[in-house]
Amino acid sequence: MSTLFQNKQSTTQPEESKKRFIELDFVKGLAVIGMVIFHFFYVGYLYGYDYNVSGGWLYPLAKFAHTSFITIVGINIVLSFTKWFYKVQQKMTYYRRQIVRSLKLFIAAMIVTLYTKQEFPDRYVRFGIFHFISVVSVASLLISWSQVAIVITLIATLLLNQYKDKYSHQLQCWNHPNLCSILGVQQMYGAIDHFSILSKLPFVLIGMLLGKNLYKDNQYRFEWQESIRQFLESHKITRVISEIGKWSLPIYFIHFALFIIWYKCVGRS
Repeated sequence: MSTLFQNKQSTTQPEESKKRFIELDFVKGLAVIGMVIFHFFYVGYLYGYDYNVSGGWLYPLAKFAHTSFITIVGINIVLSFTKWFYKVQQKMTYYRRQIVRSLKLFIAAMIVTLYTKQEFPDRYVRFGIFHFISVVSVASLLISWSQVAIVITLIATLLLNQYKDKYSHQLQCWNHPNLCSILGVQQMYGAIDHFSILSKLPFVLIGMLLGKNLYKDNQYRFEWQESIRQFLESHKITRVISEIGKWSLPIYFIHFALFIIWYKCVGRS
């Protein structure tokens, strides 16, 4: 039976603004661990090691990591909106916070672009996960307030994905290869990491819908969510994974470079 837990505090108290949900950090932690494992082998593949990164167990591991992480991004977008727009009643604070956060992510994204261009000039990251999240975080300002708007955007995105191949030739992608690749209309270049908007945005939108329906006023809607929280908090391994999830973006940012340094130092055996 669903219930909204009633142990609420004043909406302006510091405890409310710092509230975290361990289950979200736990899933992010699993995603980060999976991506770190995948990237270790992927970077080795880039330096000539015979690793099967497009099949076997590594490929689904990467898919799980990408999909779960960006879905959690969608949930967090809604939670952030609820916290700053409704509860604190500071619309401009919410907008300013999202824009500043997006700018920081975009700066990180450009550092990734410049670094990978130096190391892999033929397949450097032009629109990776940091680029994607920075754009989505700003775009979400238009629809975070309405579940109907999120559903309409999701349907439109799915339809565009369905028919993009049929009409992509009419968009003259050869004149705008970067734009078409970023949008996901047609892949016009190779890259070691690419998050096109059309292909990944549905997962963010699904996450936003989950955030709308699983949480209300930054509280759980269902009793089973509280049971999951208690389970995760009662085991050391799940707490450790959740702590890793809290540092997901910094780990994402530095681990790829560390693996490049590792392989360049170790070299082929």
